[in-house]
Amino acid sequence: ASKRGVDTPTIMKADSLNPILLNEPLLPSFASLRERNLRTLYGDTKISEYINNDKSPKGSVDEKIRPLVNLINLHPEFVTLSSCSGRVAMFDPAGSCCDDHQLEDSKKAENESDVDTPTQQPKEVKGTEISGKGRGKWIFVTHDILPDLGEQIIESLKQAGTQRLSLQTTMMDTNDNNSPITFKHEPPLLHIAASSLAAGKKLLHFVKSTCAMRESGLVVTDQRVTVEIRTTGTLLCLPLMVQSDTSLQPNEDYLMALADMANKRMEQNGVLLEKLFHTIQNELFDTSSNNHSVEEGEAEFHVSFEPLPSLNLWKCASVAIPSKSQGGETS
Repeated sequence: ASKRGVDTPTIMKADSLNPILLNEPLLPSFASLRERNLRTLYGDTKISEYINNDKSPKGSVDEKIRPLVNLINLHPEFVTLSSCSGRVAMFDPAGSCCDDHQLEDSKKAENESDVDTPTQQPKEVKGTEISGKGRGKWIFVTHDILPDLGEQIIESLKQAGTQRLSLQTTMMDTNDNNSPITFKHEPPLLHIAASSLAAGKKLLHFVKSTCAMRESGLVVTDQRVTVEIRTTGTLLCLPLMVQSDTSLQPNEDYLMALADMANKRMEQNGVLLEKLFHTIQNELFDTSSNNHSVEEGEAEFHVSFEPLPSLNLWKCASVAIPSKSQGGETS
């Protein structure tokens, strides 16, 4: 079990998971795409241990979303393209793209006037004022629930203020040092390639209806059908101000409360991933043929269903609750 009581779902044995296939004609590029992505993740076309060598900045699949990624990749009509289990992050648009060691080397070169070598200039950043692409840096990122999240946020903001002060004394100060730092909590995100438009529509339907991830959608081209699974239900995005003297706005009490809110939303991410896992397992796989042995303390019973007249109500369900009769039998 993970922190704060959120269980991590586990996948049943692969031989007990029977994919429900639509048997639609495959897109021409899907077979090679699926093989390439599986080899990138697992080093083979079979689902196994991750080799932690993907193209993301982190370099590996988030631990909390791995069971879900494995489950999706077990189905021959789907393959994952990218994933995130949710995160708390801060982005400084005025941050230097180089690290502290490069900054120190630049200062050192400026002070060494007896060395007949030109001062190393920072690499030119490609981007525009509008897009901001290629500028700034992430000063804090976590995919976990952290008890000391508030303290880490405050420390990262103070370090960003210190770096802004250092940049003011160098030629590297090309950005606006008064620009706000963006604080974000981002919900889980998945991009999944489907083998056909029908398969993509099927996955999208129960993701939106059962898991209530209504911002999900399809991206359809001649070569690929991509299902984007996303929600903005727990999204947080707000500006934080930090000055070069490391003074913070809002104050530290506010930041501690903000961290507590972000941790609670990270808990909700775990619940959402678990619901998504069980929904995909129930909708895309036939597990009815599994032989289940009744363990001690469990009751085995059978349920029969009868059709009911239409009630014209959406998102309603019926459930059978076993109860013991006077004779001791389960009914």
